Amino acid sequence: MGVGMSEDKNKTSRRSRLTRVLLVGSLALNLIILGIVGGAAFVAKDEMERRKSSDRVVSPHVAALSRDDRRAVGQAIRDAYRSSEIEYSNDRKAMARAIEILRADTFDAEALRDVIENLDAIGDIRRKVANDVMLERIGSMSAEELEAYTQRLEGILQHSHDRSRYSHEQEKDHKDRSKNWEKKRSE
Repeated sequence: MGVGMSEDKNKTSRRSRLTRVLLVGSLALNLIILGIVGGAAFVAKDEMERRKSSDRVVSPHVAALSRDDRRAVGQAIRDAYRSSEIEYSNDRKAMARAIEILRADTFDAEALRDVIENLDAIGDIRRKVANDVMLERIGSMSAEELEAYTQRLEGILQHSHDRSRYSHEQEKDHKDRSKNWEKKRSE
């Protein structure tokens, strides 16, 4: 009987080792799958954030800058704003004033015009500062950097032109189909 118990114990030991190996393997596989799914979700979220930020209107000459140059130019612009008399709190105050004017019992077009002109003047200052920083960066580029920048700018402009032409062609096709449909409908 002692020998039979030893064989049962060995079988049980082998089964428990096999079970343990299978459980560890299963756990490892689950962690790998979790990592893949989590990584994909993270990448998708990052891509969505990138798209949101790229939905902002960026002029072609800024978009043609390398990523590092865009960051450097952006930082230089922010620094220039901080060192100037431009304060964003004034924008908020002006917009709050515009809302007051719009909600008033009687509309004061002249007061709203003053607020808008003030905001436009501040915007002009900001654009000038940004343009100066941008021109300074372009002026400091090496011949190779300038060539790469120019090629990216040409590519962006060509892509924009192609997209615009495609959009106009789609619109024309849609109008033609609508006219044909109207003709068929009236017959």
